[in-house]
Amino acid sequence: MITRKIDNDLRNLGLDLRYRYDGKLGIEYSKDATIFRVFAPTATRVQLLINNENLEMIKDESKGIFELKVDGDLDKVGYMYKTFFEGEVFETVDPYAIASEANSGKSVVVDLSKTIKGERMPKFNMLDSVIYELHIRDFTLKAKNKGKYLGVVEEEQLNYLKKLGITHVQLLPIYDYSTDSVDELNPDLRYNWGYDPVNYNVPEGSYSSDPKNPYSRINELKQMIEVLHENGIRVIMDVVYNHVYDALAHSLSKTIPNYAFRKTEYFHFSNGTGCGNDVASERYMIRKYIVDSVKYWASEFNLDGFRFDLMGILDVETMNEIRTELDKIDNSIIVLGEGWDLATSLSDDLKANQLNANKMPNIAFFNDDIRDSLRGSTFEKLGNGYVSGGELEERLLLSIQGGKGLKTYISPNQLIQYIEAHDNNTVYDHIEITNNEENVENRIRMQSIATSIVMLSQGVPFIHAGQEFFRTKDGVENSYKSSEEINKFDFERAKQYEKYVNYLSDLIKYRKENKVLRLETFEEIKNVFNLIHADDDTLVYSFDNIYICANVSKEEKNILLSEGQYCIKFDDFSKVEDKKINIVNEYKMNPLNILILEKINR
Repeated sequence: MITRKIDNDLRNLGLDLRYRYDGKLGIEYSKDATIFRVFAPTATRVQLLINNENLEMIKDESKGIFELKVDGDLDKVGYMYKTFFEGEVFETVDPYAIASEANSGKSVVVDLSKTIKGERMPKFNMLDSVIYELHIRDFTLKAKNKGKYLGVVEEEQLNYLKKLGITHVQLLPIYDYSTDSVDELNPDLRYNWGYDPVNYNVPEGSYSSDPKNPYSRINELKQMIEVLHENGIRVIMDVVYNHVYDALAHSLSKTIPNYAFRKTEYFHFSNGTGCGNDVASERYMIRKYIVDSVKYWASEFNLDGFRFDLMGILDVETMNEIRTELDKIDNSIIVLGEGWDLATSLSDDLKANQLNANKMPNIAFFNDDIRDSLRGSTFEKLGNGYVSGGELEERLLLSIQGGKGLKTYISPNQLIQYIEAHDNNTVYDHIEITNNEENVENRIRMQSIATSIVMLSQGVPFIHAGQEFFRTKDGVENSYKSSEEINKFDFERAKQYEKYVNYLSDLIKYRKENKVLRLETFEEIKNVFNLIHADDDTLVYSFDNIYICANVSKEEKNILLSEGQYCIKFDDFSKVEDKKINIVNEYKMNPLNILILEKINR
């Protein structure tokens, strides 16, 4: 088996060294003719299946590509490839398809010049970001365009986002994913988040008004993005280049067999993703495929960021090349990802994970240190964090300061600060499990302290949709295919907890108004940060003249502050207007509370 693995590695190395094509793959459309181009270096023949014909494509042996120019206007015409290998023949969609029939059917030729153009947003400083993660279907269950791209920008939905004041929405997968997950023609039959990639460059059809029309999904996604942009909201796309839904059935396997996915020493698919396969991003033409895909989405759809699912599966060079190419389009496009250290068949020093963050200076990583230290470990069902009865950990203090001393981060813009995302229990559900003897009000206050600390830390804050009103999934830990009822964005619950929704909105505004909360270097942070007091009950720290005081105990606590006059900005999870106080050494804080002060005379 090991010999077979070595043979396979050498074969792939040979492919990488011999066949490196840097030109355009997929289709090149004009009204007069369309050029079809596919990379299939080990195929003996490739046929283009179009208009009920099998047309032989011409191979360029030096580049490993097959190409064919077909005369006539092929707009809206479906096509497939038939690939011939020694002993095997496949029919497959185009790996570079930009449009398809419903349910990942045939690839379709489209004229992108007929689609909405839109414009890029102005340049933006990443550290000014407040990211808000949502799923289109969850967010639009009450919309006229239920479960659709256009539902996101209906009045109630759009006004809610604007009221919060977030800068970016991060959308769970919007590329074309498996019909086994969601049937585009009957989307109400099944619910799924969509982490099952099929056509990487095709928008998901279940979110469009007409999945059978390849233009509908493109135009409606573009329209949604354009309206969000017009209202000052940028858009981050959740991308899943780490695995595919079905490796053997995927177009990459049917055009370049045994190349696109890593293998173990026993010649099985490497499975660091836990999804059955790991994409071999380190191979030249797979790296090109991923980079080309990201560039296409960024330029054609004017996207403002990319969130890389299980980024630790990918390699450092690929991620840096993505960053370089995106900078050519707009250097304020955000690149962030899950930099977990995963057991894939790739050398540790090549993995795009937190331990190699210093090799990827302009790429951000989800900070599980602040998450687990505040709310409790996601891997311990009964684990308490600082706000819910646990101990104060050093990694929380390092996180608040932007991450110096955590992993290998080299600047605060590499830290995505969060306590909740679509994965795992919501914070509300987690604290309900770990503190089920507590009343609801106390559990809500615990969560609100955690959210406040995220918003008042250096780095980039990230909020899961509904976190501000204590979103619950009724204890379901992994709701990726649960019902709409479990996953819904509950506008009625938002009204019930309107005080806390307003609090987050006011806190976001306060963060935007105070540059000292969004510093760009560790040196700048060091010059203004002061840790005043820290124990298992209270935490007091300051950035310049802004003092953040947390009481995580259920008793009143006296906090030590230097003598002087202060202005209370927030108390009891509410904005306070122009309340000045004089403090002599200490101040009494209410239980389970956050107090934000500004010192007037220093």
